Amino acid sequence: MNGPDWNGTERKEYYRGLPRKISDFCRFLVFHQTAEPGNLFSSFLLVVMATQAVNFATYIYITGVTWLAMLWYYQEDPPHFVLFFPFYIVLACVLWGVTNIVKKVYDFDDCVSAREELLGEIDEARKNMKCLKKD
Repeated sequence: MNGPDWNGTERKEYYRGLPRKISDFCRFLVFHQTAEPGNLFSSFLLVVMATQAVNFATYIYITGVTWLAMLWYYQEDPPHFVLFFPFYIVLACVLWGVTNIVKKVYDFDDCVSAREELLGEIDEARKNMKCLKKD
């Protein structure tokens, strides 16, 4: 199995623009904040979210460059793992996400004191509603 049927110049021109496009996108996320003036919390949330987006774009970029380097190294006959590397990364992320959700659902009922407090507040609200109906 051979790589793309490009000559070296076309390949370099194609891949040369990718880092620039990614860095422009990251700059757009960081500097185009639409927070209300004086609302520090809203501004903070946008900065944190933009930082997470920049982190995500960085991870995608590093993974893509690693995969392209492996494809370049094994140009003539890449192994099965190299060809399906992005699929394996996505599969690992899905498995991590599902495991994380299952663990959090399993551990959710550990706060007995908070549960009792919440049930007490619900009973108190019901009593208040009954008093309001009588008046």
